[in-house]
Amino acid sequence: MRAYLIGICGTAMAAVASLLKESGAEVVGSDPFAYPPMGPLLDSLGIEVLPGWDESNLSNRQLDVVVVGNVARRDNPEVVAAQSLGIPLLSMPQLIADQFIGDRTSLVVTGTHGKTTVTSMTAWLLQYAGLQPGFMVGGVPKNFGTGYALAKGDLFVIEGDEYDTAFFDKEAKFFHYKPTHAVMTSLEFDHADIYRDIDHLRDTFRRFAKLVPKNGSLSWCSEYDILEEIAGDACCPSVPYGVGAGPGLRAVDIQASGEGTSFRIIHGGESVNTLLPMWGKHNVQNALAASALALAAGVSLNIIAEGLCLFEGVKRRFDTVYNRNGIVVVDDFAHHPTAVRETLAAARLRFPTQRLFACFHFESNTSRRRVFLEEYSRALDNADGILLTYPLVKEDSLKSGETMDPLEVLRGSRGGREHAGAYHTMQEMADALVPILRPGDAVIAMSGRDFTPLYDELFPRLDSSRS
Repeated sequence: MRAYLIGICGTAMAAVASLLKESGAEVVGSDPFAYPPMGPLLDSLGIEVLPGWDESNLSNRQLDVVVVGNVARRDNPEVVAAQSLGIPLLSMPQLIADQFIGDRTSLVVTGTHGKTTVTSMTAWLLQYAGLQPGFMVGGVPKNFGTGYALAKGDLFVIEGDEYDTAFFDKEAKFFHYKPTHAVMTSLEFDHADIYRDIDHLRDTFRRFAKLVPKNGSLSWCSEYDILEEIAGDACCPSVPYGVGAGPGLRAVDIQASGEGTSFRIIHGGESVNTLLPMWGKHNVQNALAASALALAAGVSLNIIAEGLCLFEGVKRRFDTVYNRNGIVVVDDFAHHPTAVRETLAAARLRFPTQRLFACFHFESNTSRRRVFLEEYSRALDNADGILLTYPLVKEDSLKSGETMDPLEVLRGSRGGREHAGAYHTMQEMADALVPILRPGDAVIAMSGRDFTPLYDELFPRLDSSRS
C-alpha cells in the first residue's frame, strides 16, 4: 500500500502512519505543525512529512489511498487534489478497521474520561499475560514506549473516541471499531462543538452499545446512572464495575501511600490484592475498567493483579516532568472540569503536605466556552494557587459572550489562597510562578494541548534561581 496522510502529525494519525510503516506500506504525509513529539517520531521512522497543505504534494506521486484526518475540511487543497486525481479517500478510523482490526477480537475503550489510561493499561495486562495484542492509543504508555503495536495474536485494543471522524463522516470514530468487548468509563457533556447536549451524547453511546454482539461484553462504571441506562439497551451481557460494595467487579480496602494505591479486587467468588503505582479514585476505576476487558479476554485475576503492580503509566497522565531543588512539576492531560477536579484530588493524595499550584490551559473547544464556568471554579477549589491562561480563541470562532473568562473562574473558586491569576502567555505564567515557588511545592499543569512552552520558560529559571 502507498498511503498519504493529511494531518499526519496528530497523535492518532502519527500512530496510524507508524503502524502502516511497520506493516510494510509506503507512507508519506503532510502537516503544517510537525511539532514534538510526533514530528521527530515520524522522522525517526523514515516517514516523510511535507509542510501542508499543497496540492502539488500529491500530483507527482503514485498513491493507493489518501487518509483524511478530521483537521482537514472538504476545501483542503490536498483533499481537492486527491479527488481530482481519483485517489480514494479514507478516514483514519476506516483505515484502522480495515487494516489493523479486521477479523480480530476488538476491545474498545470509550467514555468521557480515562480512555487513554484504560486502553494503555488493558494493552499492558494482555501483553503481561503473553497474548501479544495489537493496540492504538492516543498517548504513549511507558511500558511500551510507543502508542501503537501490530497484533501478533487475535486481540486489538483501541481507544474509542466519540469525536467525529472526517468531513465526509460526521459520526463518532468509535462506530468503526467493530467492538467485541467494550468498556464505558464515564459519560458527561463534552465536545460542545460537536454535540448539542448530554442527550445527544447519550444517544450516540447508546447506538455504540448496541454494536457489541451477544457473544461479547459491555462493562461500565457504576458511578454513572446514565451508563446503566445505556447498558440496559445492549444485547450483550453487561458488567458494572466500581469502588466499594456492589454487584459486578469491585475495588475495596483502598489505601494511598507514597508507592501508589493498594486495594483488593473482588470478582465473583475471587478476591486478590494489588498495588497500583498511581493515585486517585479515578485511577482505581481505570484499573477496574482495564481488568474487566482483560477478564473478558481470558486473563486470570491473579495475572491482572500482578500486571497492575507493574504498570508504569502514560506520558502526560500525572507525569512528573521536573523534580529538582524540592519542587515537583506534574504534567497532565486533564481538560474537562471533572478531570481537573480528580487530578487535583490525586495530587492531594500524592503530595499530602505540599502546597499545590494548579496551572490550567483553556484550549479545548469545550473549555474555551463558558458552558462549564462554574464547574471549573469548583474543580480548582483544592488548589493553593491557581494560574490560568486566557482561552485560545480563533477570530470569529465563538459568538460574542460565549468565551470563557478566567477571571470569573478565579472569582468563583474557593482555591487560590496563595496565588490567583490569569495570563496571556506562557512567559507571563512562568514570571508569576518563579518567585512564589519554594522547596516542598508541587505544580500540577493541566492541558489538553501542550504545556512545553511553559516548561521551556520555567525549568531553566527554577534551576538558575536556586543554584
